[in-house]
Parts: sequence; C-alpha cells; structure tokens
Amino acid sequence: FQGGRSFPRAVADTTPQFKVVRATKLNSIVLVIDTSASMETRNKLTRAVQAATYFIEDGLDNGVFLGLVTFSTVATVVTPITELTSEGSRSVISQKLPRTTEGKTSIATGLLTTLQLIKNHENSTSGGFIVLITDGRGTTTPTLDDARSAIKDSGVIINVIAFDDDKDTSLEKLTTETGGRYYYDTREEMSTSAVDAMLDIYRFFDSDSDRIPVQIVSETDYLAPFQTMSGSFKLDLSLGKHTRAIITYTSELPPNITVTSPTGRRYCYLYPEYFNDPILKRVKLSIPFLAEIGHWNYAIKNSEAASSYVVSIVVMSSSRNSTIPTLKFSGDILLENNTWPIRSVVVAEVTRNGMPAKDLTVRGIVSRPMAAPEIIELYDNGAGADAVKGDGIYSRFFTRFSTSGHYSLNIEMLDARGETIVASGISNFITFSDSESSQIATGYASSVHIEHPQLPVSRPTDSVVVDEYPPMRITDLRVLHTCAANGSVVLAWTAPGDDLDYDTASSYTIVMSSSVEAIINSQELPLLDNTYVIKGNLYAPKSFGDKEEVSVLFLSFVCVLLCAARHRRITS
Repeated sequence: FQGGRSFPRAVADTTPQFKVVRATKLNSIVLVIDTSASMETRNKLTRAVQAATYFIEDGLDNGVFLGLVTFSTVATVVTPITELTSEGSRSVISQKLPRTTEGKTSIATGLLTTLQLIKNHENSTSGGFIVLITDGRGTTTPTLDDARSAIKDSGVIINVIAFDDDKDTSLEKLTTETGGRYYYDTREEMSTSAVDAMLDIYRFFDSDSDRIPVQIVSETDYLAPFQTMSGSFKLDLSLGKHTRAIITYTSELPPNITVTSPTGRRYCYLYPEYFNDPILKRVKLSIPFLAEIGHWNYAIKNSEAASSYVVSIVVMSSSRNSTIPTLKFSGDILLENNTWPIRSVVVAEVTRNGMPAKDLTVRGIVSRPMAAPEIIELYDNGAGADAVKGDGIYSRFFTRFSTSGHYSLNIEMLDARGETIVASGISNFITFSDSESSQIATGYASSVHIEHPQLPVSRPTDSVVVDEYPPMRITDLRVLHTCAANGSVVLAWTAPGDDLDYDTASSYTIVMSSSVEAIINSQELPLLDNTYVIKGNLYAPKSFGDKEEVSVLFLSFVCVLLCAARHRRITS
C-alpha cells in the first residue's frame, strides 16, 4: 500500500440478492397431458392415463384443487380447476381423461394455456403447480424456446414425466429453472415409473402433510398362460387406513386377483370393494375399514390358455393413527464427476417422526438405458459411500453404466430380520417381531441424465468389463487384541469391495513398519503374506460391508500397520 499504489476499487453493489422460487403455496395442481399421435405407440397414452387416474383417485387428498389440460397441435382445458371433495368429484375428472390421440406436439401451447387457466383461478400464476406428461420434444410451433421466458417469469413450478429420453435435456432444464422435478419412464413396457412418480410429485407438492399415503408395493411381471405373480408386504402399526391394491393389465380380461390378510381372509372379485375398469384395464381392490397389521400376500394369475400379458400391482396405505408417524423417505442419484471413469452415488434418507429409521434393508433399483435395471443394496454402515453409520442415510456407489441416457432410481425398504420399530407418541417405542421379512415401502426417487463419449452407443452383446475403479480405502482398521506371548496381533476392518464398494477384492496386503513416517512416505517396507497369518486368509476377502478379522505374527516389530485391498481385472 506504500505510495498509494493500492487504490480502492469501484465494485458493484454487494447486497445479497435472493430469488424466491416458490413465493406462495397455492393449493391447486394442473395435469397437462400430451395427446399427440406419437403417444399412441407403446401404449404411452394408456400408461399416462393409468398414472393420472392413480394420482386423482388414490393419491391426492380432499381439499386439493385440480385442473386438467390436454394438448397436441392445440390445447384444450378439459376441466377447470376444481376442488376435490369426495370420490364423486374425483371420478368426474378421471372420467374425462383422454382416450384418443391425434396431431403434432406443441408442449409450449399446452403450458401457455395452463398458465392462463391458473391465472384465471388464482389471479396470479406465481406458485402454480403443473404436472406435464409427454413423450418428448415439440414438433410444431410455438416451440418450448419460444415460450421459455414467459414460463420462467410466471413463477410456476413445472414437473415433467417423460416417456421418451429427452436427449437435448430441454424439459429437464425447464424443471430445474422452475424449481420442479423431472421423471423419466423408460421405454420398457413393464415400467411402473410413471405411477411411482405421481406419488412422489404429491409428496413434493405437500411435503408437510402426514396424510400422504405410503406406497408399499410397486411390481410388474410378464405372465405366461396359467402363470401366477405372487408376493407379500407388511403393514406395521403406522399404516392400515384406506389400504388398496391397484392392478393394471394388458389383456382383454382382468387376471384372477387374490389379496390375503394375515389372518387368512381373502379379498377377490366377489367383494363389493373390487372394481374393474375395462377401458383403462385397471382393477382396484380396497380393504374396508382398518387393514390388519402384519404380513399380507397377493397372487395375480393369468387364467387364459392362449395369451401372455403384462400385469403390475401397486399397494398403498395411509396413516392408521395420527400419533404413530409413517415412514418417510427421499432419494437421489448424485453424479460425482464428469471425467472418466464416471462415479455416482445412490442415496436414500429414511426417517420416521423426523428421526433416522435404522436397521432396514434398503435397495436401490436403477433403471438404465438399453439395459436391465440394476438392483443394489444400500448401506448405513459408515463404509464405502456411506459417510456416517446409523444416521438413516443409506448409500452406495453406482458404476454399472450401460450407455448415455437417463438413469432413474426407485427405492425399496424392507424390515430387517422381520422386525419393525415405530414411534408411538413422542418418547415410547413399540416393537413387534415376525420370522419373515417383507417389503414395507417403495417409491420413485429421482432421475439423472448421464452422458460421456466413452460410454457405448448401443447395448453390447458380449463385452469385456475393465476394472477402472479401485477398491474403497479401508478407514476403520483397528487392533482388537495383542499377545506378547506368541507375538501376534488381531486386526479388524470392514471389507472395502473391488470396484469402489462393489463386489469382492482379490487379496489384502499388510504393510509393517515401526515408523509412521515410513508408511506415509511409501518407503520400501516388509509385506506380510499368508505365512504370517495365524487365523484368517489375506487371499480370500469378504464381500463389501462384511467384517474382516485376521490374526497375524508381527515378528520383532513395534507395529504400525496399514491394510489395503488390491483390485483385479475381470473378463466376462
């Protein structure tokens, strides 16, 4: 600063500026459904209407205001924004859902018409909540780029369920810019992502509500003649009100459906709570009053001798008692880097009454482009991708990329070892046990577009899996016991996996030194092989997350030890 060499700089105003994404919370939702000709392929319109029906009749609570807009070349307000007050008011809207397709695709026209509908109802568009269901980019004017400024300035929140991969990510960017969410339903006929996304959208719309139903089961299968799809689920002490099973099918006639309670009571087509919609190809089986606590079973049988078809089942239930909170969860696919090799982390946070839900079995089902879904178990053990043990955040690295495109994540939760712990009131906890483990909740979590030039452009038929991911670092190496009499030490750690926290490493190396500095500086140090192992095997590591324990001779060293896993290359 001598000699006046450092003059004050002229800087712009540094007053913090905030952009309020959601200024007001409106109680209205508008469904905007694409009815262009392309929605006819692969039953996309049918799947869209099935998801919308699920949303209207079984997802939304009374008191919500709902409107319906359809669009192709032009847009039509099918129903104005109307309050849902009863099953009758829901049915009025769901019966008006589109059944036919025609024309080109003008997403901008649909959205601009929706903005005007919201403004007419609310005297403002700020905070308006839109759910757009479409199969891709616009094919006629006005384009989405033409309307982007008007949409962003309106303050609406746009959520998108896309039936085709948005390769230019324009719709995904629009959801980010407006504070909404993007969901991708794969091209697979057996996908239930659209239905699963609808309940997640309602959780996003009304995140503070305890009345949002919990989705327990979401499964699909291809049934050959006389084949049966069966499974089980569990209702704990927190659930049991408005329990219903919703089955969709692609055959002319509905399958034979049976839902059995824990005490053996069978619900089927003979009950008045059974309702079949032959146009939507949708069966709804409601359990009257409060459903029994415990393990339920379901069976869906193809009774036709000459045809095969796809069936799906969704089971949901609402809170039994306001004093017993239901399970809540959220999840995401986090992309860690854009360089090769790509790394991502699958994360699920599970809570009950605001507290971590522990001792669950949590699975992530990652839908991949041009490949079968990858099912991975997530861990809350403080190892691998999981940062803190027992905090209710379950995580795992994901590296099984197939090709560039959208990757969607669903989360499944099962009660570990058949035990479920739920909060009763504020401080008391109730535990009940069963010998069987069953699914207790499931739902759509998130999607992400991943693209890299080194990812294959098509599904490989026969490929070499190159090991480009090292094992995880061993961060919990500890000494359990020492014995001066025979010069041994017992070491323990968590198995780190092979590709990050996947699979099993090929071997371990133990480095020994009397100097910490020597290990840090990677000096030439003696290695212990299996000849020094009294108990355990350095060449037979366990799978990721398992506890390792070995007893080794440490000779005359005053030991400082480091344990590391060597990765391997696998050809398949």
